[in-house]
Amino acid sequence: MIAAVTALGVVAVATEEPVTYMVFPALIWAAFRFGAPGATLSIAITTGVTIGVTAHDVGPFFQQAIDHRTLSTQLYIAVAALTTLFLSAVVAERERSSRDLAEARRNEGERAVEERRRIARDLHDSVSQALFSTVLHTRTAQKSLGQQGAGSGRVAQSLSAIGELTKSVQSEMRALIFELHRDPVHDGLVSALARHASGLRAADLPTIEVRGPEPRLALSEGVENQLYGIAREALANVLKHAHATAALVRVEAQARHVLVEVRDNGHGFDTSAAHPGHFGLESMRSRAAETGGRLTLASAPGMGTVVRVRVPSETDGT
Repeated sequence: MIAAVTALGVVAVATEEPVTYMVFPALIWAAFRFGAPGATLSIAITTGVTIGVTAHDVGPFFQQAIDHRTLSTQLYIAVAALTTLFLSAVVAERERSSRDLAEARRNEGERAVEERRRIARDLHDSVSQALFSTVLHTRTAQKSLGQQGAGSGRVAQSLSAIGELTKSVQSEMRALIFELHRDPVHDGLVSALARHASGLRAADLPTIEVRGPEPRLALSEGVENQLYGIAREALANVLKHAHATAALVRVEAQARHVLVEVRDNGHGFDTSAAHPGHFGLESMRSRAAETGGRLTLASAPGMGTVVRVRVPSETDGT
């Protein structure tokens, strides 16, 4: 940047040709690439070069009368400085907005986790306790019937069925509360996807295979949650629309990125056509953008579908 600003600044004022605007591309680049520090440094360099060249009786400003020479030099420096500082202010505002947006999303994620924990606590304090009380009352009724010698009647059988159903619901409620208390990717993205895929297996559903490294990926838990949401949405689309017989979820840890790919052998679709009322793809793209990654979609009628998202790893430094 210093070399470009210096070279173009000298060319702009060291000749009598009307090329004083040549320094502006370097100033604009400095403002966009390096922000306020780069803009300030480039203005200082341009000012020094302009004054130095003009003081040595060279350049378009020297050819003017002394009062016009001073005014023209000052005006040239002022316009260059104001333009560069304005652009750097725009860049700084954009970066500040990006940071605020990232902070808001982070706070939203924290509030979502807290809300899940609150729901889990409320379920434990209300529904779970009510189910436990139902089990106790059922056992009391069964004992009373047994003492009265009616332990084998229809009422006793119904109470036994109620007790078994309540125990089953109680177990499911415990599992639900446990899941609400923890993130789905608590043991890693690949494990979470494998667990989700195993829960989707049924006779009339496509075979879902999950491949990926066993060690934890170089990703934050928030990014893993977003990737998990993208893959889950992609699998939901496979089950709803693809009419596929097999699907593959592939997770690959590359040098500077992590790749998540969901591929199926279904009917496919025309990616250029509009699909009103379906927000799954927009949701996946939004999640990918929040991670700083990029989502691509490849599909054609009769050719299946490939959803691929690539995000920078934590070791990438981006």
